[in-house]
Amino acid sequence: ELREFLESEGGRRLLGSLSPRQTVAPRLLLTVQAGVVLTIVGSGLQITGKYDLQPPGITVVALGLGLIASAVVSWALARFWGLMPDARTRDGE
Repeated sequence: ELREFLESEGGRRLLGSLSPRQTVAPRLLLTVQAGVVLTIVGSGLQITGKYDLQPPGITVVALGLGLIASAVVSWALARFWGLMPDARTRDGE
């Protein structure tokens, strides 16, 4: 019965909704956004010139840059593994 369901239209829609292709791009975008925000906040803490805010500022900048680097590596791996749709195929070319 399970096999029949998975081969039916409803089963294909269910499997399609579980596909990682639909979830990779938003996760990467969220990671980049968080990295940019943390980098800007950390830079602001450093620019204030207060010595007691510079160590946390350095830490926050490092976290932000780490998130951005992680997103870049994840994007490259997702493209390599075929989890990201190619921009040329989205237009129907």
